[in-house]
Amino acid sequence: MADPKWTVSIIFQNFDVDDGVYFECLKEDIEKVDSNNELKGLVKFFVLRHDERDGKAIQLTTDETGKLNPFGKIFCIPKFYSDSTFEVAKSTWTDFLKNAAGYNCDHFLMTHGHGSGLAFATRAREKNRDKEDLTEGFITNMQVMISHNIIQNYSNDIVNDNMNRHLNEKHNIPLSELRVKIDVIPVNILKLAVEEAFNNEKIAFLYFGNCFMQTIENGYLFRNTVSYIGAGEGFYRPAGTDFQKLFETMAKGNGPSHHKTIAKTICENIPQKLNDSRMINHLGDIKINNIKNSFSFSVNDLSKYCDLKMQISLLADELLKRKAAIFDHIGRIRGDIRMCTDVWQENLLGITDFLLFCKNVALDKEFEGSGEIHKIIQEIVDISDSSVIARYYPFGSFDPTSEAGTNVNPNGASIFLPRMKPPHDEQDESLNHFMEKYYIDNKYITVFLENNSWRQFVIDFYYYKNPRPLTVRIANFIKRFF
Repeated sequence: MADPKWTVSIIFQNFDVDDGVYFECLKEDIEKVDSNNELKGLVKFFVLRHDERDGKAIQLTTDETGKLNPFGKIFCIPKFYSDSTFEVAKSTWTDFLKNAAGYNCDHFLMTHGHGSGLAFATRAREKNRDKEDLTEGFITNMQVMISHNIIQNYSNDIVNDNMNRHLNEKHNIPLSELRVKIDVIPVNILKLAVEEAFNNEKIAFLYFGNCFMQTIENGYLFRNTVSYIGAGEGFYRPAGTDFQKLFETMAKGNGPSHHKTIAKTICENIPQKLNDSRMINHLGDIKINNIKNSFSFSVNDLSKYCDLKMQISLLADELLKRKAAIFDHIGRIRGDIRMCTDVWQENLLGITDFLLFCKNVALDKEFEGSGEIHKIIQEIVDISDSSVIARYYPFGSFDPTSEAGTNVNPNGASIFLPRMKPPHDEQDESLNHFMEKYYIDNKYITVFLENNSWRQFVIDFYYYKNPRPLTVRIANFIKRFF
């Protein structure tokens, strides 16, 4: 058997019935490639299937016949994420990734699960944590909404205050029963696991099968860890690419000269996967068509992300100088951008298409006389465009040559920039929780925000009209300095 040209490590988080179907399709694609005598052994597969319902994570690899079977240790990750869970997850992922690190070849890491841009593996978590504590009426009404595709699944989708108010007003469900918070593992935990497993050697690809993960923050975070990130800028529609064709392409070669071929293979074969009979049989024609119209994906080269961070910080400096005069204009520009058809979730997560935001700032009359802002934005656009080596977007939903406007599908890079915080009685508790814990708190700050004026710009912009309560500001000051 030939030495492998690639190892493929897959961290697959299994939440529900849909994930079970997607996993079986992925398993079938792996086994077709590994049982092909001409391709066998050229790509070595390792899978960690993490069942969120019982917390167990099982390792799998292909045997001599090409079948995917369990091997090694079964890991356990606690059901609800906390600081202690982060360490458990990191050690689990590190031990798993060491299986691939022992081979002298190119490495491809793929994840599957929920994502929220700055964080990885998100799901809703009730304040009391126990579904059984909620009233029967609440669960019944959630099930009705699931059946009408208003939300996908109660157990793992994030429900914001708009949904809460609807249930409260239309179904008389107490608001106290409807509050949720985002439950996440910061993406930095995955980065640390990759670095430890591969002894700080850069791997070729990180493919996120998670929503909202093609962010500038994540690209900067992984710039010294992986060469390319493939991910959706908005929702990741779980059909993904045609993995059989991807793995077959890997088997044909490796090294930097082959990497762009792999990136193009990923994006070119997304439409083929959406036409796969397995996906159509499971999801149905209507859902497949919705996916086709609301899913974009890009593969980005991270080599210029240091330059990109510097330009973004310079842009933030210019905007902060004039914030009293221009924040209302920025608020309008940001408010006009729609990143996905499910607008309520985009509002909740605060992710926006950064290039469209920059282009619209440059075209706004308020900034006509600002040559410095225009110069910086042109640098950002040039760096971003040159970093995208392959992309997929639905025909007609995005015109990469357009100068301005709103769009459903972003064009290569998203960034965390929520709209201004609304009045207190309409505020979204989950976004506030995310801002306080994962953006403002130094404990979880991402490296992209270190020595970067963008952080202060986002904080000042979000709280411009509705400042944080004094008690919160005092508590954060004490935490930061004492």
